[in-house]
Amino acid sequence: MAQVVDSVQAARQAASRHAWREAYDSYSTADPKSFAPEDLETFAEAAWWRGKLDEAISLRERAYGGHVAAGDKQAAARLALALSWDYSGRSAFAVSQGWFANAERLLDGQPESAEDGLMALTRAVNALFVGGNLSQALEDFGLAYELGERFGDRDTQVLALVGKGRALVKSGEVEQGLALIDEATAPRSAANCARIRRGSSTASRSVPARSSATTAVPPNGPRRRTGGVTGWTSTPFPERAVSTGRRSCVFALTCSEPRSKQ
Repeated sequence: MAQVVDSVQAARQAASRHAWREAYDSYSTADPKSFAPEDLETFAEAAWWRGKLDEAISLRERAYGGHVAAGDKQAAARLALALSWDYSGRSAFAVSQGWFANAERLLDGQPESAEDGLMALTRAVNALFVGGNLSQALEDFGLAYELGERFGDRDTQVLALVGKGRALVKSGEVEQGLALIDEATAPRSAANCARIRRGSSTASRSVPARSSATTAVPPNGPRRRTGGVTGWTSTPFPERAVSTGRRSCVFALTCSEPRSKQ
């Protein structure tokens, strides 16, 4: 039993240092029965960084179930959003939209939280890349930033700045948009994002957001989508990245070309 506890503690400590290989190996040797839902989340993140997406998705689904069983709707919604991004990245758009709708349902009627900021960020990226609805994207990026500021979630704040900058560029406000992107990707802003949950660090390099800020977007769509975010192309990213869910948002905001929904 002591060895099992030691393995879990070692995994948690490794994750807090962003040593994902070490965290993954430590969790792999521990007894799964000893995992709290938060451990499953962290294990999933470590698996993701090891390139084990199927395992990461499976672990996140188990973590989601654990949070639901514990009655923690906000944590469950956070996992649902992460899974929405995961399935979207695999072009499983219907499944992605289902997880997003699930997150909306879980947050409905709950006190506002950091998860609402992530939800707004998700909607904004969806409006930017899929709907081509720049006014809606700007509105939701603004809401995401406001909620991130209110709840001390610097990840969401920085990503919202990047997204708003891209939306402004696409709307013709090039200088204003690039200024926001530069502000968000400055080393000081990235460093401020270290205060996040679950031990991951915010990406220190999202410079591609600036170089790709003028890429094309699909034609205008409906004002508000209720499905998960689709239409982004992931690219290689450094291991120091945002916490669960934010990581995929970074990919969406820094991709070179949006991918059309099939």
